[in-house]
Amino acid sequence: MRTNNRVSSSSSNAAKRRLKVDASSPTALKLEHAIVDFETWRSAFERDPVGRERLGVRRYRICRPIDDPRYVLVDLDFDSAAEAQTFLTALEQVWSRAELSPGLARSAAPGTAKPRTRIVEEVDARSYQSKSV
Repeated sequence: MRTNNRVSSSSSNAAKRRLKVDASSPTALKLEHAIVDFETWRSAFERDPVGRERLGVRRYRICRPIDDPRYVLVDLDFDSAAEAQTFLTALEQVWSRAELSPGLARSAAPGTAKPRTRIVEEVDARSYQSKSV
């Protein structure tokens, strides 16, 4: 029985090592927030007051819920978590100034809370080809 426990423990440790993400793993800053309207928000986003490329953004994706035109979700890809954190710190400074972020919904109304952010590291990815009909 001890052998089985050791094997289980050893297997568990091996799994933990496999799940450990390297500090240089592809990283994304995911953010989402309510907006005044998409055109105003997009215009401010395109002005790029933070300097996305200069601060390490490699790619971004902008999404909107199909049932809520006054909400955006943005993924910004970085080479490392450190770059994502540096960018987030700069972005929070922009959000603190209404003149730099006019599209951000700022009222106390429901659904207009502070932007939600999370830095995530990619642990797995797969692409599939679409099937021909």
